[in-house]
Amino acid sequence: FTTGGLDLSKVVTGAGAGLWGAGPFTVRVVCTFDDDLVVGTPAATAYDGTKDLTGGDTWKLRNLPTGANCTVSEPKTGGANATTVVPSTLTIGTTNQPVTITNTFTVGSVQVTKAIADGLGLLAPWKDAVYTFTLSCTKDFNGDGVAEEFTVPDEVKTVTGPGSVTWAGLPTGASCAAAETGITYPAGTPTQPAPVVTSTGGVTIAAGETKGQTLSNTFSTAK
Repeated sequence: FTTGGLDLSKVVTGAGAGLWGAGPFTVRVVCTFDDDLVVGTPAATAYDGTKDLTGGDTWKLRNLPTGANCTVSEPKTGGANATTVVPSTLTIGTTNQPVTITNTFTVGSVQVTKAIADGLGLLAPWKDAVYTFTLSCTKDFNGDGVAEEFTVPDEVKTVTGPGSVTWAGLPTGASCAAAETGITYPAGTPTQPAPVVTSTGGVTIAAGETKGQTLSNTFSTAK
């Protein structure tokens, strides 16, 4: 009998490919074959296997029986926002047929705004204080149904007085929330009471969009 094969190439693309498209990506191939040529009997499984790939890899699958019908899928997409398999079904001939599995990663942004209640944001020392934010995000990258925390580039940022800071290039679908992790007052400022900090809540990153979160400080006593 004769055989053929598949050359399964992994392509990673999109604005977030460099930061978030490291993979790995699990590709599965299932091939069935009518080995007895009897009408009505189920086809035999000629191949059923998986392989982990990263961008630029090619899985060279060989020695598949000519006439086998194969389906290619990607059970674990590495957190990609879109996946295409071309072609996803094919019949094995006597050559090595190309299959391209493409994962697209998109990104969005979150803007965090500092608000100071009761007009204190216009007064010293609050208007001159430096407020520190730390952004935390989670996303299910490994396909197990559980979102895991990942490292945000430049996760700590600051703003002086009321104002905003933005984190760009975040993976679409991630859940992100900022927390205020410190206040630095100008030198010589008397010790200030800790504020009550309220938040509008975390956001889900959307492709090409900037989502907003506001952290508001209320100071019960001014010195």
